[in-house]
Amino acid sequence: MIKDSKLMILANVFLSLLFVLANYGIGNEFNSYPHDLRYIHWSPFLIQDSHAYTFVNGNLVGIGGDVLIYNFPFWIFFVAIAVNIIFFYRLQRTKETSQIQK
Repeated sequence: MIKDSKLMILANVFLSLLFVLANYGIGNEFNSYPHDLRYIHWSPFLIQDSHAYTFVNGNLVGIGGDVLIYNFPFWIFFVAIAVNIIFFYRLQRTKETSQIQK
């Protein structure tokens, strides 16, 4: 039981750390160009950040660049939920077998 608890805590800490780092990376991209006029398209797989124009010395200058970012936080969230469901199932199964043995 203690061994399973340590594994659960370690897995949740690891997945939480991945989730925070992935969100930080996306936020860093969005905050890195504050003067650009851009369009951001979200999907479950990719985030497309299209930079159309920017201001240089008060003048509007065309850029036309695209940045594609994988939407890792979206999938890490679902992986974390699935891992926790597996842990709950295993924990419930070990409780049932320990009650039968008593």
